[in-house]
Amino acid sequence: MNDKIIEYVRTQLSRNRARLRLFVFPNPESTWKYPARYAYIRIKKYISELLNETSGNSKRWVIIPGMSGTGKTTILAQLYFEFFNRVKPNRILYVSLEEVYLLGSNLKEVIDAYEGILGENFESVKNPVVLFVDEVHRDPEWANTITSLYNRSSKVITICSGSSAVSLQTNASDIGRRAIFEKLYPLCFGEFLMIKKNKFPDQNLKQKLKEAFYESISAKDVFEKLKNLEKRVNLYWANVEEVDIDEFLMVGTLPYAIGTKDRGEIFSGLDIQLDKIIQKDIRELGTLDNTTIDSIKRLLYLLADNDQTAVTNLSSTLGIMRPTVEAVLDILTKAELIIRLPAHGSAEKKTRQPSKFLFMSPAVRMTLLDVTGIEGTFLTRKGKLLEDIAGLHFYREFISIGKGSVAYDSAKNGADFILKIDNKKQVIFEIGMGNKDTKQVENSMQKHKSDYGVVICNRKELTLIEEKNLIMVPREFFLCM
Repeated sequence: MNDKIIEYVRTQLSRNRARLRLFVFPNPESTWKYPARYAYIRIKKYISELLNETSGNSKRWVIIPGMSGTGKTTILAQLYFEFFNRVKPNRILYVSLEEVYLLGSNLKEVIDAYEGILGENFESVKNPVVLFVDEVHRDPEWANTITSLYNRSSKVITICSGSSAVSLQTNASDIGRRAIFEKLYPLCFGEFLMIKKNKFPDQNLKQKLKEAFYESISAKDVFEKLKNLEKRVNLYWANVEEVDIDEFLMVGTLPYAIGTKDRGEIFSGLDIQLDKIIQKDIRELGTLDNTTIDSIKRLLYLLADNDQTAVTNLSSTLGIMRPTVEAVLDILTKAELIIRLPAHGSAEKKTRQPSKFLFMSPAVRMTLLDVTGIEGTFLTRKGKLLEDIAGLHFYREFISIGKGSVAYDSAKNGADFILKIDNKKQVIFEIGMGNKDTKQVENSMQKHKSDYGVVICNRKELTLIEEKNLIMVPREFFLCM
Protein backbone atom coordinates (compact mmCIF):
# COMPACT_ATOMS: atom_id res chain seq x y z
CA MET A 1 0.00 0.00 0.00
CA ASN A 2 1.22 3.50 -0.91
CA ASP A 3 1.84 5.29 2.42
CA LYS A 4 1.45 8.69 0.74
CA ILE A 5 -2.05 7.78 -0.38
CA ILE A 6 -3.06 6.51 3.05
CA GLU A 7 -1.90 9.80 4.53
CA TYR A 8 -3.65 11.73 1.75
CA VAL A 9 -6.98 10.02 2.46
CA ARG A 10 -6.61 10.59 6.22
CA THR A 11 -5.87 14.26 5.58
CA GLN A 12 -8.89 14.60 3.30
CA LEU A 13 -11.18 13.08 5.92
CA SER A 14 -9.99 15.54 8.55
CA ARG A 15 -9.71 18.69 6.41
CA ASN A 16 -12.32 18.39 3.66
CA ARG A 17 -14.97 20.35 5.51
CA ALA A 18 -12.72 23.38 5.97
CA ARG A 19 -11.25 23.08 2.49
CA LEU A 20 -14.53 22.71 0.58
CA ARG A 21 -16.23 25.49 2.56
CA LEU A 22 -14.57 27.98 0.22
CA PHE A 23 -16.69 26.64 -2.65
CA VAL A 24 -19.96 26.83 -0.68
CA PHE A 25 -19.78 30.14 1.22
CA PRO A 26 -18.51 33.54 0.01
CA ASN A 27 -16.18 33.93 3.01
CA PRO A 28 -15.20 32.04 6.19
CA GLU A 29 -17.69 33.91 8.41
CA SER A 30 -20.66 33.76 6.05
CA THR A 31 -23.76 31.68 6.76
CA TRP A 32 -25.24 32.51 3.35
CA LYS A 33 -24.48 29.90 0.70
CA TYR A 34 -23.95 30.39 -3.02
CA PRO A 35 -27.16 29.45 -4.89
CA ALA A 36 -27.30 25.89 -6.19
CA ARG A 37 -27.58 25.05 -9.87
CA TYR A 38 -30.37 22.91 -11.26
CA ALA A 39 -28.03 19.90 -11.61
CA TYR A 40 -27.28 20.06 -7.87
CA ILE A 41 -30.98 19.72 -7.06
CA ARG A 42 -31.32 16.58 -9.21
CA ILE A 43 -28.19 14.90 -7.79
CA LYS A 44 -29.18 15.79 -4.23
CA LYS A 45 -32.44 13.92 -4.87
CA TYR A 46 -30.55 10.79 -6.02
CA ILE A 47 -28.38 10.73 -2.90
CA SER A 48 -31.31 11.40 -0.56
CA GLU A 49 -33.26 8.52 -2.09
CA LEU A 50 -30.34 6.17 -1.58
CA LEU A 51 -29.75 7.22 2.01
CA ASN A 52 -33.47 6.82 2.68
CA GLU A 53 -33.48 3.53 0.75
CA THR A 54 -36.35 4.65 -1.50
CA SER A 55 -34.68 4.26 -4.93
CA GLY A 56 -34.00 0.53 -5.06
CA ASN A 57 -30.24 1.24 -5.25
CA SER A 58 -30.59 2.08 -8.93
CA LYS A 59 -28.80 5.44 -8.82
CA ARG A 60 -25.61 4.75 -6.91
CA TRP A 61 -23.25 6.24 -9.47
CA VAL A 62 -23.55 9.72 -10.95
CA ILE A 63 -21.09 11.11 -13.49
CA ILE A 64 -20.90 14.90 -13.98
CA PRO A 65 -19.00 15.77 -17.18
CA GLY A 66 -18.55 19.39 -18.17
CA MET A 67 -16.07 21.88 -19.57
CA SER A 68 -13.68 23.64 -17.24
CA GLY A 69 -15.18 26.55 -15.31
CA THR A 70 -18.80 25.34 -15.27
CA GLY A 71 -18.76 24.68 -11.50
CA LYS A 72 -18.30 20.92 -11.15
CA THR A 73 -16.13 21.19 -8.02
CA THR A 74 -18.60 23.66 -6.48
CA ILE A 75 -21.47 21.19 -6.93
CA LEU A 76 -19.43 18.40 -5.32
CA ALA A 77 -18.60 20.73 -2.41
CA GLN A 78 -22.23 21.78 -1.98
CA LEU A 79 -23.32 18.13 -1.94
CA TYR A 80 -20.56 17.29 0.54
CA PHE A 81 -21.85 19.95 2.95
CA GLU A 82 -25.44 18.91 2.39
CA PHE A 83 -24.81 15.31 3.45
CA PHE A 84 -21.89 15.65 5.86
CA ASN A 85 -24.12 15.39 8.95
CA ARG A 86 -26.45 12.81 7.43
CA VAL A 87 -23.97 9.93 7.40
CA LYS A 88 -21.82 8.43 10.13
CA PRO A 89 -18.32 9.90 10.78
CA ASN A 90 -15.68 9.27 8.13
CA ARG A 91 -18.25 7.81 5.74
CA ILE A 92 -18.15 10.76 3.35
CA LEU A 93 -14.98 11.49 1.38
CA TYR A 94 -13.94 13.98 -1.31
CA VAL A 95 -10.79 13.40 -3.38
CA SER A 96 -9.33 15.12 -6.42
CA LEU A 97 -7.60 12.80 -8.86
CA GLU A 98 -5.55 15.78 -10.02
CA GLU A 99 -3.86 15.65 -6.61
CA VAL A 100 -3.75 11.86 -6.59
CA TYR A 101 -2.11 11.92 -10.02
CA LEU A 102 0.61 14.26 -8.73
CA LEU A 103 1.27 11.77 -5.92
CA GLY A 104 1.93 9.11 -8.54
CA SER A 105 -1.12 7.12 -7.57
CA ASN A 106 -4.61 6.26 -8.87
CA LEU A 107 -8.23 5.86 -7.81
CA LYS A 108 -7.89 2.14 -6.99
CA GLU A 109 -5.20 2.88 -4.41
CA VAL A 110 -7.38 5.65 -2.94
CA ILE A 111 -10.30 3.24 -2.55
CA ASP A 112 -8.06 0.55 -1.06
CA ALA A 113 -6.63 3.05 1.42
CA TYR A 114 -10.11 4.32 2.35
CA GLU A 115 -11.31 0.75 2.89
CA GLY A 116 -8.38 0.14 5.22
CA ILE A 117 -9.06 3.32 7.20
CA LEU A 118 -12.72 2.36 7.62
CA GLY A 119 -11.58 -1.06 8.82
CA GLU A 120 -14.22 -3.03 6.91
CA ASN A 121 -14.65 -4.44 3.43
CA PHE A 122 -17.03 -2.57 1.17
CA GLU A 123 -18.84 -5.86 0.47
CA SER A 124 -19.90 -6.07 4.11
CA VAL A 125 -20.59 -2.43 5.04
CA LYS A 126 -23.98 -1.86 6.63
CA ASN A 127 -24.01 1.95 6.72
CA PRO A 128 -23.88 4.05 3.51
CA VAL A 129 -20.63 5.55 2.24
CA VAL A 130 -20.66 8.65 0.00
CA LEU A 131 -17.63 9.12 -2.25
CA PHE A 132 -16.98 12.29 -4.28
CA VAL A 133 -14.28 12.00 -6.96
CA ASP A 134 -13.24 15.19 -8.75
CA GLU A 135 -11.18 15.38 -11.99
CA VAL A 136 -11.92 11.69 -12.50
CA HIS A 137 -10.51 11.63 -16.03
CA ARG A 138 -6.97 11.98 -14.65
CA ASP A 139 -6.97 8.21 -14.07
CA PRO A 140 -7.34 6.25 -17.35
CA GLU A 141 -8.77 3.31 -15.37
CA TRP A 142 -11.32 5.32 -13.39
CA ALA A 143 -14.34 3.72 -15.09
CA ASN A 144 -13.16 0.17 -14.43
CA THR A 145 -12.32 1.03 -10.82
CA ILE A 146 -15.72 2.54 -10.06
CA THR A 147 -17.50 -0.27 -11.91
CA SER A 148 -15.73 -2.76 -9.65
CA LEU A 149 -16.71 -0.73 -6.55
CA TYR A 150 -20.30 -0.51 -7.80
CA ASN A 151 -20.45 -4.29 -8.17
CA ARG A 152 -18.90 -4.90 -4.76
CA SER A 153 -21.31 -2.90 -2.63
CA SER A 154 -24.84 -1.53 -2.78
CA LYS A 155 -24.03 0.84 0.10
CA VAL A 156 -21.43 2.98 -1.67
CA ILE A 157 -22.69 6.06 -3.52
CA THR A 158 -20.16 7.52 -5.98
CA ILE A 159 -20.47 11.02 -7.46
CA CYS A 160 -17.66 11.85 -9.87
CA SER A 161 -16.90 14.79 -12.12
CA GLY A 162 -14.57 15.31 -15.02
CA SER A 163 -13.87 16.93 -18.34
CA SER A 164 -16.50 16.79 -21.07
CA ALA A 165 -13.98 14.63 -22.90
CA VAL A 166 -14.58 12.03 -20.18
CA SER A 167 -17.41 10.65 -22.30
CA LEU A 168 -14.84 9.84 -24.99
CA GLN A 169 -12.91 7.67 -22.54
CA THR A 170 -15.82 5.48 -21.51
CA ASN A 171 -17.70 2.51 -22.81
CA ALA A 172 -21.06 4.27 -22.71
CA SER A 173 -23.10 1.12 -23.22
CA ASP A 174 -21.35 -0.65 -20.33
CA ILE A 175 -21.33 2.29 -17.89
CA GLY A 176 -24.78 3.42 -18.98
CA ARG A 177 -26.31 0.37 -17.32
CA ARG A 178 -24.98 1.52 -13.96
CA ALA A 179 -24.33 5.26 -14.01
CA ILE A 180 -26.43 8.36 -14.53
CA PHE A 181 -24.82 11.12 -16.59
CA GLU A 182 -25.66 14.63 -15.36
CA LYS A 183 -23.93 16.87 -17.87
CA LEU A 184 -23.04 20.28 -16.49
CA TYR A 185 -23.38 22.92 -19.15
CA PRO A 186 -22.45 26.61 -19.00
CA LEU A 187 -25.01 28.70 -17.11
CA CYS A 188 -28.34 29.70 -18.57
CA PHE A 189 -29.48 33.27 -17.86
CA GLY A 190 -31.68 32.20 -14.93
CA GLU A 191 -28.74 30.50 -13.20
CA PHE A 192 -26.58 33.55 -13.93
CA LEU A 193 -29.07 35.82 -12.13
CA MET A 194 -29.29 33.42 -9.19
CA ILE A 195 -25.54 33.63 -8.68
CA LYS A 196 -25.08 37.32 -9.44
CA LYS A 197 -28.19 38.81 -7.83
CA ASN A 198 -29.65 35.99 -5.76
CA LYS A 199 -32.69 36.37 -8.02
CA PHE A 200 -34.60 33.12 -8.29
CA PRO A 201 -36.78 32.19 -11.27
CA ASP A 202 -40.55 32.23 -11.23
CA GLN A 203 -41.62 28.64 -10.52
CA ASN A 204 -42.62 26.72 -13.66
CA LEU A 205 -42.14 29.79 -15.89
CA LYS A 206 -39.29 28.15 -17.79
CA GLN A 207 -41.36 25.06 -18.50
CA LYS A 208 -44.38 27.10 -19.57
CA LEU A 209 -42.23 29.11 -21.97
CA LYS A 210 -40.79 25.94 -23.50
CA GLU A 211 -44.32 24.60 -23.98
CA ALA A 212 -45.28 27.83 -25.75
CA PHE A 213 -42.28 27.87 -28.08
CA TYR A 214 -42.09 24.16 -28.86
CA GLU A 215 -45.51 22.57 -28.29
CA SER A 216 -47.74 25.04 -30.11
CA ILE A 217 -49.49 24.35 -33.41
CA SER A 218 -49.07 27.79 -35.01
CA ALA A 219 -47.56 31.22 -34.48
CA LYS A 220 -50.93 32.40 -33.20
CA ASP A 221 -50.89 29.62 -30.61
CA VAL A 222 -47.37 30.67 -29.55
CA PHE A 223 -48.51 34.29 -29.29
CA GLU A 224 -51.50 33.49 -27.11
CA LYS A 225 -49.49 31.32 -24.74
CA LEU A 226 -46.69 33.88 -24.44
CA LYS A 227 -49.20 36.69 -23.93
CA ASN A 228 -50.57 34.82 -20.92
CA LEU A 229 -47.02 34.67 -19.51
CA GLU A 230 -46.06 38.26 -20.33
CA LYS A 231 -46.72 39.73 -16.87
CA ARG A 232 -44.68 36.99 -15.21
CA VAL A 233 -41.79 37.54 -17.63
CA ASN A 234 -41.85 41.32 -17.09
CA LEU A 235 -41.92 40.86 -13.32
CA TYR A 236 -38.95 38.51 -13.49
CA TRP A 237 -37.00 41.10 -15.47
CA ALA A 238 -37.64 43.88 -12.95
CA ASN A 239 -34.29 45.31 -11.76
CA VAL A 240 -32.37 43.45 -14.49
CA GLU A 241 -30.22 45.93 -16.42
CA GLU A 242 -28.65 45.93 -19.86
CA VAL A 243 -25.26 45.61 -18.21
CA ASP A 244 -26.40 42.28 -16.76
CA ILE A 245 -27.16 40.98 -20.25
CA ASP A 246 -23.78 42.22 -21.48
CA GLU A 247 -21.96 40.47 -18.64
CA PHE A 248 -23.88 37.25 -19.28
CA LEU A 249 -23.04 37.29 -22.99
CA MET A 250 -19.40 38.12 -22.41
CA VAL A 251 -18.38 35.92 -19.46
CA GLY A 252 -21.47 35.13 -17.38
CA THR A 253 -22.01 31.58 -18.63
CA LEU A 254 -19.09 30.53 -16.41
CA PRO A 255 -19.84 30.80 -12.65
CA TYR A 256 -16.36 31.77 -11.47
CA ALA A 257 -16.28 34.81 -13.78
CA ILE A 258 -19.47 36.44 -12.48
CA GLY A 259 -18.82 39.75 -10.77
CA THR A 260 -15.14 39.80 -11.70
CA LYS A 261 -14.30 43.25 -13.00
CA ASP A 262 -10.97 42.40 -14.61
CA ARG A 263 -12.01 40.91 -17.96
CA GLY A 264 -8.38 40.43 -18.95
CA GLU A 265 -7.87 38.20 -15.93
CA ILE A 266 -10.91 36.10 -16.91
CA PHE A 267 -9.81 35.73 -20.53
CA SER A 268 -6.28 34.88 -19.48
CA GLY A 269 -7.52 32.20 -17.11
CA LEU A 270 -9.90 30.73 -19.67
CA ASP A 271 -7.14 30.72 -22.28
CA ILE A 272 -5.04 28.63 -19.88
CA GLN A 273 -8.01 26.29 -19.39
CA LEU A 274 -8.36 25.86 -23.15
CA ASP A 275 -4.68 24.93 -23.38
CA LYS A 276 -5.22 22.42 -20.57
CA ILE A 277 -8.18 20.84 -22.38
CA ILE A 278 -6.16 20.56 -25.58
CA GLN A 279 -2.81 19.52 -24.14
CA LYS A 280 -4.11 17.21 -21.40
CA ASP A 281 -7.69 16.05 -21.95
CA ILE A 282 -7.51 15.67 -25.72
CA ARG A 283 -3.87 14.56 -25.86
CA GLU A 284 -4.55 11.79 -23.33
CA LEU A 285 -7.20 10.34 -25.64
CA GLY A 286 -4.30 9.18 -27.80
CA THR A 287 -6.17 9.52 -31.10
CA LEU A 288 -4.33 12.54 -32.56
CA ASP A 289 -0.63 13.06 -33.27
CA ASN A 290 1.32 15.93 -31.72
CA THR A 291 1.32 18.07 -34.88
CA THR A 292 -2.46 17.89 -35.12
CA ILE A 293 -2.92 18.68 -31.42
CA ASP A 294 -0.68 21.71 -31.77
CA SER A 295 -2.96 23.03 -34.55
CA ILE A 296 -6.19 22.84 -32.53
CA LYS A 297 -5.81 26.31 -31.01
CA ARG A 298 -5.36 27.84 -34.48
CA LEU A 299 -8.48 26.07 -35.64
CA LEU A 300 -10.45 27.51 -32.72
CA TYR A 301 -9.19 31.01 -33.57
CA LEU A 302 -10.50 30.56 -37.12
CA LEU A 303 -13.91 29.38 -35.90
CA ALA A 304 -14.20 32.25 -33.41
CA ASP A 305 -14.00 34.89 -36.13
CA ASN A 306 -15.77 33.05 -38.94
CA ASP A 307 -18.26 30.45 -37.80
CA GLN A 308 -19.44 29.28 -41.24
CA THR A 309 -16.32 27.60 -42.51
CA ALA A 310 -15.87 24.81 -45.04
CA VAL A 311 -13.71 21.96 -43.81
CA THR A 312 -11.76 22.16 -47.10
CA ASN A 313 -10.81 25.77 -46.31
CA LEU A 314 -9.77 24.85 -42.76
CA SER A 315 -7.66 22.03 -44.16
CA SER A 316 -5.92 24.38 -46.58
CA THR A 317 -5.31 27.12 -44.00
CA LEU A 318 -3.99 24.74 -41.34
CA GLY A 319 -2.03 22.53 -43.73
CA ILE A 320 -3.75 19.41 -42.42
CA MET A 321 -5.52 16.70 -44.38
CA ARG A 322 -9.32 17.04 -44.53
CA PRO A 323 -10.02 13.71 -42.71
CA THR A 324 -7.78 14.88 -39.86
CA VAL A 325 -9.60 18.21 -39.60
CA GLU A 326 -12.88 16.30 -39.48
CA ALA A 327 -11.48 14.15 -36.66
CA VAL A 328 -10.46 17.26 -34.69
CA LEU A 329 -13.87 18.89 -35.18
CA ASP A 330 -15.53 15.67 -34.05
CA ILE A 331 -13.46 15.59 -30.85
CA LEU A 332 -14.10 19.29 -30.11
CA THR A 333 -17.82 18.66 -30.60
CA LYS A 334 -17.88 15.59 -28.36
CA ALA A 335 -15.78 17.42 -25.79
CA GLU A 336 -18.55 20.06 -25.91
CA LEU A 337 -16.36 23.02 -26.70
CA ILE A 338 -18.18 23.69 -29.96
CA ILE A 339 -21.61 22.93 -31.42
CA ARG A 340 -21.64 21.94 -35.07
CA LEU A 341 -24.75 22.76 -37.08
CA PRO A 342 -25.03 21.28 -40.59
CA ALA A 343 -26.69 23.05 -43.50
CA HIS A 344 -30.36 22.13 -43.73
CA GLY A 345 -31.21 19.67 -46.47
CA SER A 346 -30.17 16.32 -47.86
CA ALA A 347 -27.14 14.36 -46.71
CA GLU A 348 -25.35 15.46 -49.89
CA LYS A 349 -26.08 19.12 -49.18
CA LYS A 350 -24.88 18.77 -45.59
CA THR A 351 -21.59 17.39 -46.89
CA ARG A 352 -21.23 19.97 -49.65
CA GLN A 353 -22.15 23.13 -47.71
CA PRO A 354 -20.05 24.58 -44.87
CA SER A 355 -21.13 23.73 -41.33
CA LYS A 356 -21.93 26.46 -38.85
CA PHE A 357 -19.85 26.32 -35.65
CA LEU A 358 -21.04 27.85 -32.40
CA PHE A 359 -19.30 27.81 -29.03
CA MET A 360 -20.83 26.02 -26.06
CA SER A 361 -19.94 29.11 -24.04
CA PRO A 362 -19.71 32.57 -25.67
CA ALA A 363 -16.96 33.29 -23.11
CA VAL A 364 -14.73 30.92 -25.12
CA ARG A 365 -15.38 32.89 -28.31
CA MET A 366 -14.65 36.14 -26.46
CA THR A 367 -11.42 34.72 -25.06
CA LEU A 368 -10.17 33.60 -28.47
CA LEU A 369 -11.01 36.96 -30.05
CA ASP A 370 -9.39 38.83 -27.16
CA VAL A 371 -6.19 36.81 -27.49
CA THR A 372 -6.00 37.60 -31.20
CA GLY A 373 -6.45 41.30 -30.42
CA ILE A 374 -9.48 41.89 -32.65
CA GLU A 375 -10.81 45.37 -31.91
CA GLY A 376 -14.43 46.11 -31.13
CA THR A 377 -14.98 42.46 -30.34
CA PHE A 378 -17.93 42.70 -27.97
CA LEU A 379 -19.97 45.54 -29.47
CA THR A 380 -19.76 44.13 -32.99
CA ARG A 381 -20.42 40.53 -31.97
CA LYS A 382 -23.21 40.70 -29.41
CA GLY A 383 -25.56 39.08 -31.91
CA LYS A 384 -23.11 36.24 -32.50
CA LEU A 385 -22.71 35.71 -28.76
CA LEU A 386 -26.50 35.50 -28.43
CA GLU A 387 -26.44 32.86 -31.19
CA ASP A 388 -23.99 30.89 -29.04
CA ILE A 389 -26.49 31.12 -26.18
CA ALA A 390 -29.29 29.93 -28.47
CA GLY A 391 -27.12 27.08 -29.72
CA LEU A 392 -26.39 26.03 -26.13
CA HIS A 393 -30.12 26.13 -25.34
CA PHE A 394 -31.07 23.99 -28.34
CA TYR A 395 -28.20 21.59 -27.65
CA ARG A 396 -29.18 21.17 -23.99
CA GLU A 397 -32.93 20.87 -24.58
CA PHE A 398 -32.96 18.78 -27.77
CA ILE A 399 -29.70 17.56 -29.33
CA SER A 400 -27.98 16.13 -26.24
CA ILE A 401 -31.01 14.09 -25.19
CA GLY A 402 -31.99 12.89 -28.64
CA LYS A 403 -35.22 14.90 -28.78
CA GLY A 404 -34.43 16.86 -31.90
CA SER A 405 -31.91 18.20 -34.38
CA VAL A 406 -30.81 21.68 -35.39
CA ALA A 407 -29.50 22.95 -38.73
CA TYR A 408 -29.12 26.35 -40.39
CA ASP A 409 -30.29 27.64 -43.76
CA SER A 410 -27.16 28.01 -45.88
CA ALA A 411 -28.94 29.99 -48.61
CA LYS A 412 -28.41 33.73 -48.84
CA ASN A 413 -30.57 35.52 -46.25
CA GLY A 414 -31.55 32.21 -44.68
CA ALA A 415 -32.56 31.80 -41.04
CA ASP A 416 -30.16 31.09 -38.18
CA PHE A 417 -31.77 27.89 -36.87
CA ILE A 418 -34.11 25.23 -38.23
CA LEU A 419 -35.22 23.13 -35.28
CA LYS A 420 -36.76 19.72 -35.88
CA ILE A 421 -38.45 18.26 -32.79
CA ASP A 422 -38.85 14.47 -32.55
CA ASN A 423 -38.94 14.27 -36.37
CA LYS A 424 -42.48 15.64 -36.17
CA LYS A 425 -42.38 19.41 -35.86
CA GLN A 426 -40.16 22.00 -37.55
CA VAL A 427 -39.75 25.55 -36.23
CA ILE A 428 -37.59 28.22 -37.87
CA PHE A 429 -35.76 30.72 -35.65
CA GLU A 430 -33.91 33.95 -36.35
CA ILE A 431 -32.07 35.37 -33.33
CA GLY A 432 -30.37 38.72 -32.87
CA MET A 433 -29.71 41.61 -30.51
CA GLY A 434 -30.99 44.41 -32.72
CA ASN A 435 -34.33 45.28 -34.30
CA LYS A 436 -34.49 42.27 -36.58
CA ASP A 437 -36.95 42.09 -39.45
CA THR A 438 -38.75 38.95 -40.62
CA LYS A 439 -37.13 38.50 -44.06
CA GLN A 440 -34.76 35.67 -43.14
CA VAL A 441 -37.46 33.61 -41.43
CA GLU A 442 -39.88 34.30 -44.31
CA ASN A 443 -37.26 33.20 -46.86
CA SER A 444 -36.60 29.95 -45.02
CA MET A 445 -40.30 29.26 -44.43
CA GLN A 446 -40.99 29.59 -48.16
CA LYS A 447 -38.38 26.94 -48.97
CA HIS A 448 -38.69 24.58 -46.02
CA LYS A 449 -41.85 23.16 -44.57
CA SER A 450 -42.36 24.53 -41.07
CA ASP A 451 -45.05 24.70 -38.42
CA TYR A 452 -44.30 28.37 -37.67
CA GLY A 453 -41.49 30.91 -37.52
CA VAL A 454 -40.03 32.84 -34.58
CA VAL A 455 -37.89 36.01 -34.58
CA ILE A 456 -36.09 36.73 -31.30
CA CYS A 457 -35.02 40.37 -31.23
CA ASN A 458 -34.66 43.57 -29.25
CA ARG A 459 -38.34 44.50 -29.20
CA LYS A 460 -40.57 45.71 -26.40
CA GLU A 461 -43.74 43.85 -27.33
CA LEU A 462 -44.86 40.51 -28.68
CA THR A 463 -45.93 40.90 -32.31
CA LEU A 464 -47.97 38.34 -34.23
CA ILE A 465 -47.91 38.37 -38.04
CA GLU A 466 -50.69 35.85 -38.44
CA GLU A 467 -50.89 35.90 -42.25
CA LYS A 468 -47.24 34.83 -42.41
CA ASN A 469 -47.53 32.39 -39.49
CA LEU A 470 -44.67 33.96 -37.57
CA ILE A 471 -44.16 35.83 -34.33
CA MET A 472 -41.63 38.43 -33.17
CA VAL A 473 -40.60 37.91 -29.55
CA PRO A 474 -38.57 40.15 -27.20
CA ARG A 475 -35.28 38.49 -26.29
CA GLU A 476 -36.30 38.52 -22.60
CA PHE A 477 -38.76 35.68 -23.21
CA PHE A 478 -36.10 33.50 -24.81
CA LEU A 479 -33.47 34.21 -22.15
CA CYS A 480 -35.91 33.06 -19.45
CA MET A 481 -35.54 29.52 -20.84
